[in-house]
Amino acid sequence: MKTIAIVITCLVAAGFVLAPAAYACSCIVPPAPLVALGEADAVFSGKVVSIQTVSGQYGRRLLVQFEVRTLWKGDLTDRIIVETADNSAACGYPFQRGKEYLVYSHLYESILSTGICARTSLLSDASEDVRELGSGEEIIQSKSRCGGPTNLAAMQTFFFLAIGIAVLRRRNGNGIPGAVDSGYMSDRDTNET
Repeated sequence: MKTIAIVITCLVAAGFVLAPAAYACSCIVPPAPLVALGEADAVFSGKVVSIQTVSGQYGRRLLVQFEVRTLWKGDLTDRIIVETADNSAACGYPFQRGKEYLVYSHLYESILSTGICARTSLLSDASEDVRELGSGEEIIQSKSRCGGPTNLAAMQTFFFLAIGIAVLRRRNGNGIPGAVDSGYMSDRDTNET
């Protein structure tokens, strides 16, 4: 009986010694909203429009695209991407598509990132922060994704390119700019005789 107890004790001790190290996210209490604003590179509210999982040097990450609504700090466009870890054990924030958030983010290797240790939260839970931060700057949403100026310019370019090709085809007879006539008769030539 004593031998069995010794063997079990040794196996349990070996399990603790040989087990791989496990790491979990550990946060300190986040600073007050105005202090966090001063420390952040960008602070904004916005709606999550897409979430993409990518693998990289630091494991799996989420690239979260936001439609920015209000800006308190930073030089952001109406759509931006913020990176976070893909799980809370790695301090990743659990963003959900279609929900609105108040995001405190930091610039790391040219990418904005955030996590559960920042003051980032659902916008509906951030009334204290919004009150302290003030009104912020409303961001006007670009219409370029819905037929705005960018699409118009692309259509104009295509239109003039199509006209240019049609003119060259008519002038050269074969549609290839600068091509030399091969001596073969075209359908147009046979009808003219």
